[in-house]
Amino acid sequence: MSARPSALIIQDAKGFTLLEVLIVLLIFSLVAAVLGGAVKVSLSTWREANSDIQMLEERTQTVALLEDWISNATAVNPQRASSRSALPLTGTSTSTEFSAPAHPDARFDTLYRVSIRYQSEQNMLEYRLIPDFEALQIEEEDEEDWQPLIQGLSDLSFRYFDARIWRETWEGEPFLPHAVRVELTFVEALSGGLDNMDLIIPIRSEEWAHCNFDLVAKTCRMI
Repeated sequence: MSARPSALIIQDAKGFTLLEVLIVLLIFSLVAAVLGGAVKVSLSTWREANSDIQMLEERTQTVALLEDWISNATAVNPQRASSRSALPLTGTSTSTEFSAPAHPDARFDTLYRVSIRYQSEQNMLEYRLIPDFEALQIEEEDEEDWQPLIQGLSDLSFRYFDARIWRETWEGEPFLPHAVRVELTFVEALSGGLDNMDLIIPIRSEEWAHCNFDLVAKTCRMI
């Protein structure tokens, strides 16, 4: 009677065979591979989405600054300083300069000379803010005054509306254009395929109060 339980105990203590252990390890390896692939895909998707969010935030902030600065361009007197004259706005297809209340702190309405330029070599849009009358005293430009606005641009162009046509340059005019068009093309597109922005920014100066700029027709509606 006592020998049978001992036999049972010895039989139970045999454990798993090598084949059984290998099968279990194979199953665990397959599950780990599937889960690891899923985690890798999830991390890749998260990184891509996070990168898109960061790029979208940068582009949105850049657009907001451009719209704020350009729309508030001021029709200043070109002869406001005895040192040299400075037109209200001058611009080419890749750069523009004008006077506007562009202080980073909204509590200040000090007039600044705003300069914006596209550096194709660095794929970068840069800006410079200098108090208006101080800017008139500068004899030579200091490159250290320029700050990056946004990087990752493959192309940029400014155009200027004179109530009839869009012009590629705005030079020698003692008055402001009615609107400025800014076309930005980015090196890297967002996941939705968005790789460019086309901004049409009407200038709100009272100097041109007779022009009610129509964003749809892209022309002036005289009032």
